[in-house]
Amino acid sequence: MRVYIKEQVINFKNQKENLIMLVFGLQTFNAYLSTILDSFGQINIFAPTLLAFSYFFALCGFFLTIRKKRSFIAAFVLYSIMIFSFLFHESTLGVAFNMKSLKDAFLSDGIMLIGLHIPIFLMCLSGFNEKNLIEIMIKYGKVLISLFILAFSLKAFIFHQTFDYMNITYGILPYVMICFGYGLTRRDFLSILLSVISIGLILVGGSRGAAFTCIVYFALLYIARKHKKLTIKSFLIFFLSIGTIFVLILNINLVIIWLSSTLEKFGFSSRTLNLYLGVGYEQGLLRYSDRSELQLPLIKQINFFGHGLFGDRLFLSGAYAHNILLEVLINFGYIVGTLICILFITYVIKSFKVAFKTSSDSIAILLLTGISLICVKYMFSSSYLHATEFWLFSGLMIWSSYIKGQKSSFMKDLFYFKDRR
Repeated sequence: MRVYIKEQVINFKNQKENLIMLVFGLQTFNAYLSTILDSFGQINIFAPTLLAFSYFFALCGFFLTIRKKRSFIAAFVLYSIMIFSFLFHESTLGVAFNMKSLKDAFLSDGIMLIGLHIPIFLMCLSGFNEKNLIEIMIKYGKVLISLFILAFSLKAFIFHQTFDYMNITYGILPYVMICFGYGLTRRDFLSILLSVISIGLILVGGSRGAAFTCIVYFALLYIARKHKKLTIKSFLIFFLSIGTIFVLILNINLVIIWLSSTLEKFGFSSRTLNLYLGVGYEQGLLRYSDRSELQLPLIKQINFFGHGLFGDRLFLSGAYAHNILLEVLINFGYIVGTLICILFITYVIKSFKVAFKTSSDSIAILLLTGISLICVKYMFSSSYLHATEFWLFSGLMIWSSYIKGQKSSFMKDLFYFKDRR
């Protein structure tokens, strides 16, 4: 059974799709604008206004979607979990909410979870026009990727300033992957070019998690395209890619040394290259064990009832677990945490099936982007409690399972199913 999308889909003049991207995109825009202005020693005076608009659009999206039964139930469950978590684990309140000032309050993880993350999850969960959403994402993505390239270049190559390159490279990942997939399917050269330049900067910056996420996405994208249409051209591209990678691996030492020396001429030092060469604080690849030193003691803190939302921060002086499954187990305990992990894995598997069966390139690209982010980035870095993209793509992946199962009258209106004998 395959899923086919009707050409005419219910929409509200793209209201929901625009709201989703405004909530998601304004945060990324704010981060890169701040980085660019900081390069010139200026403060981003627009940051509070942009943040306020993000909350306003999230509130609009919340009221637009809460009328749907599925969204109402999800909102009730999620906000109830938050309330009970903080009631029974009061010690996490100080970690989740920073009330020193109004600005700090709205930037705290707890407020962002309530006012930004859950509303965008509900918007995606309630259904949307995937073609409109991805086209809007591409428009936003081209602007944001351009800002990312400018911000990175100013900091790294022009002013030679230190900056949090891991956060800005992780922040651009969804747009890079979506633009690259869209560029391939629609032959959009600009989308591909911007994506390739961004990937180069991600590699130069040394964000290994971001680079590995991209690699997994490209592999999934290739497999999905091969699954749908196998041609001589795709075979040639595959073998040329494998051959290029093989040659690079054979000469990896020369490549690393050349790349490191070239970057040093521009006054930039890559953490990944230093790690490989054994230079600096990391002292070589074999001694890089910060994640295990962080996570192994944390495993011992898992108990029957859990420590509540943000509970892992209590044991790590405000840091997080860098692994979504471990974080969920710490937050909710053995029983509830295990059930949530099983449910999470189930929806990932369902999303895989939909991505490889749907006739819609838009849904496939969105799902493969979400799967790559959630299965790679959130297994080795970041936290599901402070990232809007996690909730966006989680809502999208759960929504996709309703597409496949035709479980609601709303979905019956949007989709029809056709058996292929």
